[in-house]
Amino acid sequence: MKLLSIKNIVNFIILVVVIYTALIFFGDYQKIFDQLKLLNVWVIPIVMFFAWSDDFLRFFKWDYFLRRLNIKIERKMSFLIFFSGLSMSITPGKVGEVLKSYLLKKSNKVKMRRSISVVVFERLTDILGLAILAMIGAFTFVNSLYFLALIMVLIISMISALGLLSSKRLFYKASKLLIKMPVVKNYVKYIDNIYKNSRQLLSPKILFLSTLLSVFSWSLECIGFYILLYSLGSPLSFTIVMFIFSFSSIFGSVIFLPGGLGAAESSFVALLVLSGLTLATASLATILIRLCTLFWGIFLGIVCFYLTNRIIEKSK
Repeated sequence: MKLLSIKNIVNFIILVVVIYTALIFFGDYQKIFDQLKLLNVWVIPIVMFFAWSDDFLRFFKWDYFLRRLNIKIERKMSFLIFFSGLSMSITPGKVGEVLKSYLLKKSNKVKMRRSISVVVFERLTDILGLAILAMIGAFTFVNSLYFLALIMVLIISMISALGLLSSKRLFYKASKLLIKMPVVKNYVKYIDNIYKNSRQLLSPKILFLSTLLSVFSWSLECIGFYILLYSLGSPLSFTIVMFIFSFSSIFGSVIFLPGGLGAAESSFVALLVLSGLTLATASLATILIRLCTLFWGIFLGIVCFYLTNRIIEKSK
């Protein structure tokens, strides 16, 4: 796939180096390194475990959606394909997660137009789950009314997006706008199939269960972030931490930058400083949580993508 090109990977690495170098110097690198020396080394694997647990639970949502569309695939292969999609976190808005549909086609001859709606519903329910967590946390955050309004707008937008999928006329009107967006327009040929397959995923029961699972799974990453901040001496409550993590993750997604780089980091630092943390602590916490979530996920994704390709090659 084009999104896996060496050029895109190199550009992503350059962007990472630039942003994190700036973040270290902006946060006072001497104070950051001094604080890093005092950090308990066991905190990092614990936070990574919570991040992996989030991905593991969301796999069941992916698998559930596949079965609702009667896409039958061995559970082991389904697991590897889902985690391979994490490697596409480097793409804007994670649109590269259509890689999962591509791998389903390569491994089980499932046509991409049949499975791509699963990827779309995954992202919608993920963002909806994060928005609900952010809304809960916003009640205890500084300037909460402002942020609460933003979250409410986002939730309404997500519900409206799901509503569009239930109305053929509105869906096709909205799709005319979406196909003008960069990257998204590459998948215009799947528009019809997204609408048709969405009818099987739009029942109240499925939406409720998938959103509930998203809320619970993402809350695990919030717990990991809370543990990390606590180890750095942060006095912040869990609800505030939950808001900061959820809001920053959403902000990174909707800005449509590769991996949300720059957008998510600036949101994390700004909200942590607003909450009373020093710039050095906020910068260090941001770097560490992104290493334990985004980059840890990308690493897992690359490993699973390699294993998936090996299995596909052997089966030929």
